[in-house]
Amino acid sequence: MSVRSRAARERKTHIARIARDMRRQHGHVRAADVAALAASTGLKTSYPEVRTVLARIGLHR
Repeated sequence: MSVRSRAARERKTHIARIARDMRRQHGHVRAADVAALAASTGLKTSYPEVRTVLARIGLHR
């Protein structure tokens, strides 16, 4: 696996972890909130990437 693929997979894993924790604590998840929290932790991500990850784990339509 290339370095870029590994970095993308780890980034998506961290986004999913943040979203699951947020849902557990607050009962709901907004993609904008997850993107802001991910950016504040140092992840270089984008809103469309966050939406894609949330849709994949069933937390966004």
